[in-house]
Amino acid sequence: MTDIITKLTALDDISRPLRSHNIRSDDESSTYDEFMRSLGEVEDELYSTADVEVESIANPVTLPTCDNTVIAENPGITPLNESQASSCMSATTVDSSTTANHGRTSDTTTDVGRKHIRDIYQVDPSVDGMSIQEVVKLKKSLGIETTGVRIPKPIGSFAHLSQSVAPALLRRLQKLGYAQPMPIQCQAMPVLLQGRNTILMGENGCGKTAAYLLPLACHILALIKEWKSVAKKRSAYCVIVALTHDSGSQIYMELTRLLKQLNLRVALITTSYDNYNQVVSGTEFLIVTPAKLCDVIKQKCLLLHEASYVVLEDFVKMYRKHPDEVEMLLSHQDAMKVVVSNAVIGAETLAVLRQYMKSSVTVKYAVKPSLTGISLKWIPCLKEPSRVQKTTFVGDLLSHFHKAYRMLIFANERATVENISSFISHITESVKFIHEELQRDEIISVIEEFKNGKLQILVSTDAALRNVVLLHVNYVVHFDMPRSFMRYCGRIRLAQVSDDTVMYHLIAKYDQVICAYICHLLAEEGQEIPLTVEKVALNWKPYRDYRHHGKDFVSGMKEFNEVDLSLRPNPTKVDVKSVIWGEGGTRIETDHSQISDAHDVQAACASHNGKGSDLGDGDSCDEGQQYGINDTLSDDEDSDIVPKRQIVKSRGLINLEKLKQRRLRMLGDDM
Repeated sequence: MTDIITKLTALDDISRPLRSHNIRSDDESSTYDEFMRSLGEVEDELYSTADVEVESIANPVTLPTCDNTVIAENPGITPLNESQASSCMSATTVDSSTTANHGRTSDTTTDVGRKHIRDIYQVDPSVDGMSIQEVVKLKKSLGIETTGVRIPKPIGSFAHLSQSVAPALLRRLQKLGYAQPMPIQCQAMPVLLQGRNTILMGENGCGKTAAYLLPLACHILALIKEWKSVAKKRSAYCVIVALTHDSGSQIYMELTRLLKQLNLRVALITTSYDNYNQVVSGTEFLIVTPAKLCDVIKQKCLLLHEASYVVLEDFVKMYRKHPDEVEMLLSHQDAMKVVVSNAVIGAETLAVLRQYMKSSVTVKYAVKPSLTGISLKWIPCLKEPSRVQKTTFVGDLLSHFHKAYRMLIFANERATVENISSFISHITESVKFIHEELQRDEIISVIEEFKNGKLQILVSTDAALRNVVLLHVNYVVHFDMPRSFMRYCGRIRLAQVSDDTVMYHLIAKYDQVICAYICHLLAEEGQEIPLTVEKVALNWKPYRDYRHHGKDFVSGMKEFNEVDLSLRPNPTKVDVKSVIWGEGGTRIETDHSQISDAHDVQAACASHNGKGSDLGDGDSCDEGQQYGINDTLSDDEDSDIVPKRQIVKSRGLINLEKLKQRRLRMLGDDM
C-alpha cells in the first residue's frame, strides 16, 4: 500500500500541468498518454494487492493520505496538501462495477451483485471489411435510418451472425423459413447483440419481433453460461410487455418455435392465461400485459431486480394507456431496454426517451414505395356483388395461360382465400392456399413448393407472407385491395423482386381510400392516373377536397405521422427495488422522495385493478418449483399452440369459478 501511495503522489505532480491546461482525453499528448498508462498500472496493482480488503473494493477507494497515523508509520511519505489529496482521490475513485470488471464498460452489475457481459457480438470479416460508402449504400437500399454513436455495420445474411449466434438457433431459423433477414433485422440484430438500448420503429409486419427475439435468446444463453444458474424463484431474466392478449400470444408462439430445441422456459401471463406458478418457479422469458404485470408484483410473485432485459411492445399505445407501468420499466437502471413502435416517434418524445435509455440506438425502417417500372393493370369491379365479377375475371385470366407461370393472389380474409382456391382447383390442380391460422410447418411447406416451381398458383393473405421473399413471380392479383397503404407497399416490394411481374388490381367501389393514396403516389411520380382509379378515389371526401381545393390529405395518414407523447422526464435515479417486494414478502425500504419522483408506481399498479388483488395482506402465491441448470424441462409437443386458460388455481382479473357457476345457472334456466 505504501508503494501505491508513493506512485500516486508522483502521478499527481505529472497531472497538475495537464489539469491547468485542460488537456482532454482525445488530445494526442505524449505526456497525457504517459500519465494514463501509469495510472492504469497503479490501478491494476491496487486491484491485485492483498492489503486491500473486499469491502474497500466494493466501495469508492479513499486514500489515507491525510491520516497522521499512516504518515508516522511511513516517514518517507510527504503529506499532500488539500488540492493534491482531492486530485489523487478523484483519479483513483473506482466504481464497484468497474473494479469488478477491470474497466470493461460493456459489463453490468445487477442489484444482487451479479455481473455479466452484454456485448456478445463478433463481427464477421466480410461485414467488417465494408467501407463507409458501401454501408451508406446498403442502408439506403434497405430503407434503414439509424441514430446513435458507434453503430455496427448492417449484415446481409444470417450467416454473418454465425460467430455470435448458436448454431442450433441458426438451424432453427432456417427450419422456420427465415431465408434472409428482413431490412430492419439487418441493422437491429447487430445492435442488440452488442447489448445496446434500442428503439425500433417500423410498420406492422416488417419483422421487428424476430429482430429482438433472436438476440435476446443469445443473451439469455450467455447469461446462464456465465452465471451457471437459471432464473431463480420469483424472477425472470427477460420481461416482454405486450399491450393485449393477442399480441402477447403471437410473441409467445414465435418465441416457443424459436426455442423449441433449447432448455429455456417461457411464461405467458395475460388476461386469458394467468397461471402464476410459472412465474413463481422462475422463468427465463416472461411475456405479460401491463395489467398482469401489476398483478404479479402486487401478489409478490415477481421480483424485477434480476430482470436484465426489458422489451416494451407497441410503445405509443402502451404509454397512452399505461404510463406509470411504462415509466417504471424504463427507470430500471440495470436492464437493457428495447422499445418497439409501429408508429414513428416524434423528436421531442425521442429526446425524453433517451434520458431513460442511455447510449441508445434508434433504428427506423421507412421505405417510400415506387410504382415506376411495374406493369400495372386496373380492372373495375364496381357492380354488386363485386366478388362475382372478380371470380369471373380470375377464371378468364387463367384460361389464357398455356405456358408455365407462377401467380400470387392476395385476399384479406381467410374464408376468401379458401373459396378462391376451391374455385381455381376446378381449373387447375396446381393451386394451394395459406393463411395465418394454418400451422407454421404447413405454411413453410407450401411456400417451398411455390419457390421450387412445383406449384403454379398460391393464394394467400398478407400476414402469411410477412417474412418471405418470392423470386420470379409472373403475376400478382389483388383480389382484395389491401386495407392500409403500408400493406400495399409490402405487396409492391414483393413485385419489385421480379422485373417482368404484372400486377392486376381488382377495384371495388368501397376501395376509395386506398385508390386515393395510389392516385397521389402516381401523381408524385409523374405517371398517368387511370380514370377508373380516380373515379373511385373521388368518392372519398378528403381526396375530393384535395383535388378541388388543394387541401392536403396525406399528412393525415397515420402511417406518415410522427407521434409525440407527453412522456415525463426521467426522475432522479430510482432503483427498481423501490416498487417491488423483497425476499420473504417484506417491503424494501427506500427514500420516500425517490418514490414520489417515480410517481409512486407501486400504488398505481395496485389501483390499476380497481379493488386490487383478491389475496389478503398475509397471503401470497404458491411456492412453485425450484429449477437447476441441469434440470430438463418436459417435452411439450404442443409448444407451438397458445395455452388455453387455466381453471385450477387461477389468480387474475376474472373470477373463473363465478363465471362457471353463472354459465351453469344459465343452462338451467334454458332447460
